[in-house]
Amino acid sequence: MIRFAWLLALLMACVSWTPSVRADITRPLPARALIWSVAPQSNTPAETKAADRIDIPARDVNVVSASVPDGLNGGTNPSLTVHYVLGKAPKNGVLLSLKLVDAPMSGAQIAVFSDGIMAGLLQLWGTSGTTSPYHWIRTYRLYIPYELLANGENEIKFETVRPMWSDASVDPQVWLKWGNVELEALKGPISEPIHGAVVYLGTTLKHSSHDFNVNSDTIGLAKVLLPWTGIAYSGNTIRADFWKDVSSSQPARLQYLQTLRDMNMTVCVDYITSGHFHFTPDGQIPDQTKLDLQAFFAQYGKLFQFYELGNEPCMFGGDYQEYLELAKYLHTIKPATVLLAAPGWAYGGGKGTPVNWDADYIRRQAIESYCDVINGHSYGYSYTANTGGSFVENLKTYGGVTDGWPKESLTTETGANDWHSEDNSTHFASTQPHIQAFDRILRAHIAVVTRTMQHALIFADLGLFKETPDLSDPTKLVAYPGVDPDTRLKVYRRLALAYATHGAPLHYMYVDKPAVYGKKVYFRAVDTSVLAPQSGSGAHSNKILLNFVNFENAPMTMKVAVTMPHAGYYSGDRFGAGNTYAEAHSLVTLKAGPAVTLSVNLGPGESVQYILQSGRH
Repeated sequence: MIRFAWLLALLMACVSWTPSVRADITRPLPARALIWSVAPQSNTPAETKAADRIDIPARDVNVVSASVPDGLNGGTNPSLTVHYVLGKAPKNGVLLSLKLVDAPMSGAQIAVFSDGIMAGLLQLWGTSGTTSPYHWIRTYRLYIPYELLANGENEIKFETVRPMWSDASVDPQVWLKWGNVELEALKGPISEPIHGAVVYLGTTLKHSSHDFNVNSDTIGLAKVLLPWTGIAYSGNTIRADFWKDVSSSQPARLQYLQTLRDMNMTVCVDYITSGHFHFTPDGQIPDQTKLDLQAFFAQYGKLFQFYELGNEPCMFGGDYQEYLELAKYLHTIKPATVLLAAPGWAYGGGKGTPVNWDADYIRRQAIESYCDVINGHSYGYSYTANTGGSFVENLKTYGGVTDGWPKESLTTETGANDWHSEDNSTHFASTQPHIQAFDRILRAHIAVVTRTMQHALIFADLGLFKETPDLSDPTKLVAYPGVDPDTRLKVYRRLALAYATHGAPLHYMYVDKPAVYGKKVYFRAVDTSVLAPQSGSGAHSNKILLNFVNFENAPMTMKVAVTMPHAGYYSGDRFGAGNTYAEAHSLVTLKAGPAVTLSVNLGPGESVQYILQSGRH
């Protein structure tokens, strides 16, 4: 976490600082004991910079190896193996920490193997290739369970990974530079299997031809599509567009929020922004606007966790001074359980008063000083843009970072449509250039943003599902076909299952290790019942989520024995490959004793999720 004093000094220099609710952007970690620490040395001879193996002396800790390279490059030194010795494997597993200090804007990936089995695939991002004066610097962490360790000799291997649909020609574009890399023994159970960072994926349940409707169809969509996409039951975030001027088309607001609560979702709500009022002659927010906001929070405030200050101020029109005063007022009257999110900045757009004011980072600083959460919209390749891209622009707003953002960050709109393609915007050879564009923007957000909302589930050629005039039966929806063979739904589910399912990790082991040795497959099993209740709503869950993810561009079989919380029967849903609900979904009942063994066949880039709870149903 960045030092708060540094942030305070920065903002005080630009605007008057108003204290606000602090977002919990890092979950408490258990006590840890250092096993080893390595870092590049400035005086390391050039000929040793590409060393691909480090041997850590068994008797030492806090070792700094002179031969460690300053990073990895897929074209020159694509891997590094650290060999070390454990007298006894820690029963709570270990935590790997890697401080990223530079990377390309294109979104690098680093696979981490523990004794030959992939423990995680770290998603990274950087400003190299942009004109930003700031580097994206962040410590990424990876939980490695006891079952992937051994008493005695151990190895951790770092390996660059190209996009799934690219060949070796792109390897030189996949690189990173790091500072310290550390391995620590966990002295107590970890709260969740950290996979790079604690991140949340979400979306908006919007249908472009139905505009902002919130009715019984919306509730039906939530119950079917949120589990199908892999984001239900563990605190992922839905954007609820409850604009004041569309209330007549939203008769089921309360029921919808209650449905999301019952699925243990968090919610980011919109209601009043600058476009819904104008100052009184004496430069004040009208009393009626204040009463409307107070009534809104009184009615719904316990059912959402984030309030978004506005949407693309200079794309749709908004007055800077009105935004600033609204931020001050909301900061004062919102419940303590609600975090105020900055507007979904578009960084210009030709409108606003003054025109394009949200492209001015000084004005953004003034407003964000009253906000608890960073925001900014990002489509296609805007996350790589020198100006107008949310990552680079937010670095400008906060004057750079020393270890991640100073507070929680979210993106209330992101995604790619059919015309976003690797061959017209960036530079990666690809057999599926359109779907790779969608994959890379989501991976970039996983690397940088705490909460990311894809826009939107059913929305012309941005959506995950095809539009249909009849939404009364959401099981009839079909995955949006896109341009390439792989679909956005397939990509979204793979990433959601790997990075955005939350809860206490369950113990597991691969029954057939040789089948997955050196392969990019990932298993993630979590018990959501131990998650803290959501602020305000008290939302909680009792689900067990078992996630099988294949990052290989080839079929894989994963056979895993996972230890459930207790012996007995577990029943629920299984979602796998398929463009229709009938193809993807089945009902399952498993008998655990308390271990249960599952063998799952996965196509290239496919994923499977079991959503279970105790007892027969």
